[in-house]
Amino acid sequence: MVLVTAHRTLPKKRAALPLGAGRTIAMLVRAVRQIVGSRKELARLADLDDRMLADIGLTRSDLHVARFAPLWQDPTGILNRRAKRR
Repeated sequence: MVLVTAHRTLPKKRAALPLGAGRTIAMLVRAVRQIVGSRKELARLADLDDRMLADIGLTRSDLHVARFAPLWQDPTGILNRRAKRR
């Protein structure tokens, strides 16, 4: 007499991320979204004329400096520092 047992295939386990990796990835995604949004705002500021920029404490050269900052750097911080110096 032969016993036949039912063979079930269990789903394969996915490789788990190290503890805290999910949180780190979420923070990175948020930072990238913030920087992309800030770069869009920078483009909108560039559409303003010089008089309007002066009203908010900025110059065309401030926008130029912020535009050519490294991509990982949020341009709004640059603009805030330059406006506060005046």
